[in-house]
Amino acid sequence: MVEATITLPMFGKAVVPLDVGAEMTPAEARALERFLSLGRGQKTGATRHVHACYQDLRAEIGAETLDGDMPPPATPDDIWRHVTVTALRLVPDRDDAERVFVSLSANCGWDPEHGLQMVWQDGETLVRVSGEDGHVTNARAYGDPRLERVVYHASNSEFETLRDD
Repeated sequence: MVEATITLPMFGKAVVPLDVGAEMTPAEARALERFLSLGRGQKTGATRHVHACYQDLRAEIGAETLDGDMPPPATPDDIWRHVTVTALRLVPDRDDAERVFVSLSANCGWDPEHGLQMVWQDGETLVRVSGEDGHVTNARAYGDPRLERVVYHASNSEFETLRDD
C-alpha cells in the first residue's frame, strides 16, 4: 500500500492522505483525475445529500440531543461548516476493472462516531453519502438492486435522496 497526500480543490484545497495500491492502475488514475477536476458546483450538488444525512440523524435521535452538540445549520449550505475531510481512497469495482470508486472520508459534527463517507463513481458521479462503512453503493451495502439510484439511504424515508441521472 502506497500512501501519499493530495490536495482537494472541491474542498477548499484541503490536503488529505490518499491510499492507493502498490501502483495506481490507469482506471484509478483516470478516476482520480476526474475527481480532482470537480469544482464547487459539484460540492454544491452534494449539499442536499449531506444535509439529508444530517436531517435524518437529527430526526432519529431528536433535535434537543443533536442541537446540544452541534448548532443546527441555518441553511443547507452551512452543513459544510461541520464537515472536515480526512482521507481519500480509490476502490476498484469488483465486477468491472474499468470502474473505480473515489471514496472520501470526513469527520462531521452531527455524527462523530460514524463520520461521513461520500463516494463518486469513476470520480465524477456522486453515488453514495453515508456514515463511514467502506461500502461504495447502497445497492451493494444492503444487497438490494432497487437502491442503485439512492445516494443517501435514510432511516426516515422523507430524507432519502436519489441521483439526478
